[in-house]
This record gives sequence, C-alpha cells and structure tokens, in this order.
Amino acid sequence: MNDTKKFRILAMSDTHDLHKNLDISTLPEADIFIHAGDFTQNSYRGELNRFMEFLDKLPYKHKIVIAGNHDFVYDVENYQNKHKPKRHPHEKLDAKV
Repeated sequence: MNDTKKFRILAMSDTHDLHKNLDISTLPEADIFIHAGDFTQNSYRGELNRFMEFLDKLPYKHKIVIAGNHDFVYDVENYQNKHKPKRHPHEKLDAKV
C-alpha cells in the first residue's frame, strides 16, 4: 500500500501592490499559498494593509509570506530612519503593523 501524501503549492512573488488586480476566483486550487516577497512597491503601510486584506480573502488553508527588499515596513528601525523622508504624506509611522 502506498502511503504517499501529496499537496499542492501556489507560489507568487513581486506583485508590488498589484495583487489587488488579481481575480481570486481564477487562482488554482492549492493546499499552501506562498508569497515570496515584494508584495509592496514602496513599503507604505497602506500597501501592507491591502496585502493583508488580499491574504484574508484567499481560500488556502496555509499561507506563507516572505518579506522582500521592497517590504521593509516590517523592519521598524529601517522604516522610521530610512523611509520616513520619502513616505506618503498620509502614512503614519506610529501606526501598528
């Protein structure tokens, strides 16, 4: 008897805040979803919030997210010290991530 278990992985990356244009109903079935970085373009918190809303809508049981070089909103020191001068005027540095 073969006890081999199979699972399906859907992986994507480099959506740069364009994931909002994806029709979720057209994505293939999978057991695991992986986003392998660069889900933001400018690392604005609004982009992060939109990505989190996108993730919430995905039907996959397991979701793995890896931050890319555009996603430094997760690095508080980097975000505050390096990103502050060029951040969007509506972005708040003290907002919770």
